[in-house]
Amino acid sequence: MLRRALSLPYGDQAPLLASLVLARSEPSGGDSRQIVDAAGYHRVVGYAIEAMEHGRLAHETTAWHELLARRMSETAQANLLRTELVQVRPVLEAACDAPPILVKGPAVADRFYHPARLRPFRDLDLLVPPARLDAAVGALEQTLGYRRAPEPWPGYGERQGHHVALTRKVGARPVWVELHWRLSDDPVARGLDHARLLAGSQPLELIEGSIPVPSVADQLLVLAVHLVQENRKRLAWINDLALVSRAASEPQWRAAFDGAGARLELGAPPCPGLRAPLARTGSPAADGTRSASGVGPAARQ
Repeated sequence: MLRRALSLPYGDQAPLLASLVLARSEPSGGDSRQIVDAAGYHRVVGYAIEAMEHGRLAHETTAWHELLARRMSETAQANLLRTELVQVRPVLEAACDAPPILVKGPAVADRFYHPARLRPFRDLDLLVPPARLDAAVGALEQTLGYRRAPEPWPGYGERQGHHVALTRKVGARPVWVELHWRLSDDPVARGLDHARLLAGSQPLELIEGSIPVPSVADQLLVLAVHLVQENRKRLAWINDLALVSRAASEPQWRAAFDGAGARLELGAPPCPGLRAPLARTGSPAADGTRSASGVGPAARQ
């Protein structure tokens, strides 16, 4: 089953960080060093900067400058990865005889965050057909000079895991690509495979060309699976779910719950497996219906 023990690093800072993401008006403060580190880990640096700019978060000058430096680094990395995606996509499509599907990163940031820089990302998560994983890995190695990251043992990623991680340097910066042949090593998520997501996908415009990304309903499922399978949570992952759920129409929302019951085999909707992570976001319809009041964290449209 897709269940992992909840671990929230910097848990003592979580209420403060959540208030920054929610853009609450009452001023707050705390230990500047811990706030900087916690905001970096939870990928909410942009929200912390906004709160400081609007007087909602007391801060020291050193903390302010460090957060600005972190945002600059995050933005540079995200833009580098967007550029890299333009090169990676056609190589994988040729190797797989099918386009890769971008399942996170820009698929979420560029569609659901306004501005997109509020959602940094550090790698590219691409889903390929399972039978073409070896060909995809070989193509990135031979065409673009990627190399496989170390694994617990040879073949771990394509057998026991759910992705193969590869990296190369572009200038002085490393770029990382995770080639997923499945979204989780738990068989309960096997219904969210490449063929299924591609059938319902929509194009995301890139600097040049486009790439398939999950439909809004499928994106909810992808994010829910990711959230519950990871041991050490990040607030950004919860906020992802909140923003996508707000963007979903009534039919899309219902499709997500129907998909959780049918494709993830978690039971008939309303589905506890999807409801649990969504309930943590304050999202509408954690019981399978949309609430008139909307969602909680950072509903930025």
